[in-house]
Amino acid sequence: MNKKFQVIIAIFLIILCLSLIPVIHNIVDVLGLGRYNLNQDFNHSFTQGTGGVNIHLYLELTQDDRYIAKVNFNTISTGSIDPVGIVHLEYSIYKNEDAEIYLNQTLVTPTNSIAKIHYNLQCAKFDVITCTGEVNIRFLENSIEKEVSIDYVLSVVITTTSVEISNNWFVISMWLLVLDFGIVGYLVVIIAKTIRRIQFDKWYTEEHKKTDEAFFKKIRKRLEEEDNIPT
Repeated sequence: MNKKFQVIIAIFLIILCLSLIPVIHNIVDVLGLGRYNLNQDFNHSFTQGTGGVNIHLYLELTQDDRYIAKVNFNTISTGSIDPVGIVHLEYSIYKNEDAEIYLNQTLVTPTNSIAKIHYNLQCAKFDVITCTGEVNIRFLENSIEKEVSIDYVLSVVITTTSVEISNNWFVISMWLLVLDFGIVGYLVVIIAKTIRRIQFDKWYTEEHKKTDEAFFKKIRKRLEEEDNIPT
């Protein structure tokens, strides 16, 4: 392989390894560890289409196995159905069989999008978190306003803990960083050696080569003559 091409490849690999440093350093965030996303549509059928709600349940681990729970509601529709907005929300968030959070809210002004945030939801590994309730939404069908009640259930299993993330994944991140820097160091050595070879090749011209060959030819000939001298 051409030496200059080797240098280019090595430089490219160094840039790649360096670009991976922030990814490795933030591997917990990159892999989404301790974060759970559930996104689902719940619909009601009308004569000229459907109307419903998209619900997004998001759990984010903070510390000491405590989670932030976010519940987002957005109206959706198909066909000739137009959403007026959400007028009432009611839901419970269960941890296994126990209700941890309860919300019951009537909206004076209908809205097509609303988000609720709850803090310090304590969860252990293998806990089942369930958000269940109903939402009342008004829709327009042929300019006639209709209100429907939609039931929903979203459920997720907690698969990790704060300790596992802090210990296991911190160690994995450190070893990956050490490996990454080791590869960079090895590639730098290769580049340095290859550049020295290129510089030597430029200096060591064909004329130098012929001179050295002639010199070594004379040395070999003299050694052969000395070997042939009778003792």
